[in-house]
Amino acid sequence: MTVPDVPVVVAVYDTMPYLTACLDSLVGQSLAPGRLEAVAVAVDDGSTDGGGELLDEYAARHPGLFRVVHQADSGGPAGPTNHGMELARGRYALFLGADDWLGPEALERLVADADAWGSDVVVPKQVGVNGRLVPQGIFHANAESVGFADSALAWA
Repeated sequence: MTVPDVPVVVAVYDTMPYLTACLDSLVGQSLAPGRLEAVAVAVDDGSTDGGGELLDEYAARHPGLFRVVHQADSGGPAGPTNHGMELARGRYALFLGADDWLGPEALERLVADADAWGSDVVVPKQVGVNGRLVPQGIFHANAESVGFADSALAWA
């Protein structure tokens, strides 16, 4: 079995209808098949809005891309995220909010930068939508190395 470059861990709890855009963004990644596994580890944390069923549909339609785990509501995102990380296989890991989505080349670029720079951590550019503000100071340019105290990293 091939180990993917980047498992994407998605903790899911009552995030419909945003979850559809999240899952579609994973299906649409330019990263070659086999290099991505959305463990999307989707961990359904007791969703009551149909999110668990949607995860199962995506896993059936995209075999090998999604692994889905259902568990009782844990009361917060840490439990399902940790469970997803226990199941994740890969060189890197990305935690994605079930109400977030990725641009089509996001994972390919993140993996390429991490490989080129020998990075342990890569901070992806984030953009706020629907009036949500995301501080942009850290994202002004691709940088191989950024300090914590002398940059906008702490606010990213």
